[in-house]
Amino acid sequence: MAKPSRHGRSNEPYISKEQIKLIKIGQKELALDDDAYRAMLHGLYGVTSCTQLSMRQASSLIKHMESLGFETLSSRSGASGASSGAPQEQSPQPKKPARKPAGSRPRSGGKVVHLASRAELNKIAALSYLVEWRQENGLHRWIEARFGLKKVKTAREAFTVIEALKGMISAAMLKQYGKDWWTKEYPDQGIMRFIKEHRPEEYR
Repeated sequence: MAKPSRHGRSNEPYISKEQIKLIKIGQKELALDDDAYRAMLHGLYGVTSCTQLSMRQASSLIKHMESLGFETLSSRSGASGASSGAPQEQSPQPKKPARKPAGSRPRSGGKVVHLASRAELNKIAALSYLVEWRQENGLHRWIEARFGLKKVKTAREAFTVIEALKGMISAAMLKQYGKDWWTKEYPDQGIMRFIKEHRPEEYR
């Protein structure tokens, strides 16, 4: 049965316990620290905890995490979805697209340390242009203050920085244009490209 949601959407049920568990597994598997994780939640949905999401938003978040490389377990379904008319909470089979944008998933392999690729470093530079830094050399100052890095060297570091930048950009757009900012048109082609590549499933 649907409950009044924390977002004022009375006809949408809360996130399920199974979805919460799956999202937490995804956070761990993607090696997202709390700051990057919360930035992602705030940028996509304007919240700081997955418990504030509706069931539909949680399903969208799980799909987003899959696009970053999180491989879900098969055949999980929510108990309340079928009876409420809301989308059933289930974990689709892992998808493996032919190509993913640079930085879309962490590259790892046993004890091998992968160096950041030129595409990943270019992705960081491209995203940094969409952030309004308050001081000169803002990107490098931010990376050092946030992650303790003088320079991004590994693929894992690049992935973490990219996800944090995406969260910052999304949060700034959400604050300025509201929760439906993903659906609007902007003169900045960098923002339009960002929307095309990163908008949540529910806005597609």
